[in-house]
Parts: sequence; C-alpha cells; structure tokens
Amino acid sequence: MKRHRLNDFQFAILLILPAIIFMVAVMGFPFGYVIRMSFCSYDVFAGGKTTFIGLKNFFTIFSDPEFFNAFKNTLEFTSITVFFQFLIGMGIALLLNQMFKGRAIIRTAVLLPWALPTVINSLFFKWMFDGQYGVFNDILLRLHLVQGKINWLGSPITARWAIYLTQTWKVSSLVGLILLAGLQAIPSEVYEAAKVDGAGKLKRFLHITLPLLKPSILIALIFRSLVALQVFDVVFAMTRGGPGYSTETLVYNIYRQTFVYSRFGYGSALSVLLSIIIFTLGFFYILLLYKSERIL
Repeated sequence: MKRHRLNDFQFAILLILPAIIFMVAVMGFPFGYVIRMSFCSYDVFAGGKTTFIGLKNFFTIFSDPEFFNAFKNTLEFTSITVFFQFLIGMGIALLLNQMFKGRAIIRTAVLLPWALPTVINSLFFKWMFDGQYGVFNDILLRLHLVQGKINWLGSPITARWAIYLTQTWKVSSLVGLILLAGLQAIPSEVYEAAKVDGAGKLKRFLHITLPLLKPSILIALIFRSLVALQVFDVVFAMTRGGPGYSTETLVYNIYRQTFVYSRFGYGSALSVLLSIIIFTLGFFYILLLYKSERIL
C-alpha cells in the first residue's frame, strides 16, 4: 500500500477485484443477453427468429393478472416465512448462547435441516402433508382432532401454509446461527453492569441485546428476504404452483412462461423486473445496515 500510495478504500477494491472480474465474466453475458431478450419476441417454432418489439413485453406484464397473482404470493411468502424464521431463529440463538452440557453437539444437530437439500426436504414434507397417507392426517385422526382426512395440498389456503411451514422449518436454524454469532460478539461485561443496576432479563434483552444485535438482525433479514423473493424449488417440488395458481411465485411464473409456454422474451422481461425488485430491496437493506453500524 505504501509503495503504490493506496488508501484503505483503494486497497479494499483491489482485494475484491478478482471476485468482481469473475462475477462479471460468469454472470455479465447471461444477464446482458436476458436484458436484450426482454425487448424482443423470440419464436422458437420459426428457427429461433428474434424480433425487436421494444417495451411491449413490459407493458404486457402490468396487464397480466397472472403476474400480479404471482407477485402477491411472493410477497406473502417472503413476509410470512422471514417473520417466523426470525422469531424461531432468535429463540434458537438465545438457547444456544447459554452454557449447558452437550452444547456443541446440539449446535451441529440444529443445522441439519438447513444442510438437507431443499428438494429432498420439500418432498419429505409433501409426503407428510399427503391427503391419503400423510403423517399429519394420521396424528390428527389418532388424537380425534379431525373427523376425516384433510387434503392439505389440494386447498389454496392449506397448500400455502404447508409451503410456509416447510421453508420455515428448513431455514430457521440458519437464521439462528447468524444471530448466535452476533450474540457472542456482545461483551459479557455489558450484561454484568446491567445486572448490578438492577435490570431484569426482559430489560436486558430489550435495551442491550436487541440494539447491539441490530447489524446481525439486518444481515439475516437481507439474506433471507432476497432469497425468499427467488423461491422456486419448494413450490416446484410440493405443488407446482397449484392448486390453480394459488401458490405460484414470481420465479415459478418465469419458469412456466419461459420453458412451458416458450415465451422467452416475456420470461426475460419478468426476470429483469424481478432483478430490479431484488436490487432495490437489497440497496434499501444495505443503507439500513450502514446507518446502524455508524450509530453503533
């Protein structure tokens, strides 16, 4: 740094430059091609004839009820799953932050749901929610809580909540691990001083833990929200967007429009729009994270 008179910011850019070059090389061309295709009509049945049509694909999006349905389902999926993942993850983090025998083994075991591939996890829950042979129906019938078998994945409401439960069970442990890392970075002296001042557990949690944990909370929210907006595999494995289009998300809609209906231009326009939404949300989260770190 002294030899080339680099400041800290320039040196940081130099360190991440290889990763930036790699990402541009790997992702730049495909993304640029998708942007180009979003302004075109691609006829796969005419030898791949491409016709420039301007903004027509984007105008079609905002007059397409299937898009608004998928957008609503995606926002609903993201808000509900991230909310419950945060609550359960916080509980896991607070529990694993305590000293008890066998803590290392339990920490490892908690991560097993997250380590399980999403498709396998989804198929596992699909079997559990099966209307004829599923475990959930069997348990409810044995406990006499229902009079007959419930077709969980055959009703729009229960199908959506089955997907929410599946995704929450899988990812809550990862959120807990992120929050646990933040908890362990809080100095124990702060809690000891609060105890001396007579602060109870609730006050210590509200006035010490939560404020000092804010950066970790924002990181967990950033990671989970941006990934949840791109959900596809759990929907594909469990419901294929059904019944009807009640569980179809934006990425599943892109898949259907592009690869089922061969509307490559329209599917590319949907992809570009989703990228803009994700970039905007990510930028908003990063601003919040930057402000929180400056305050702390």
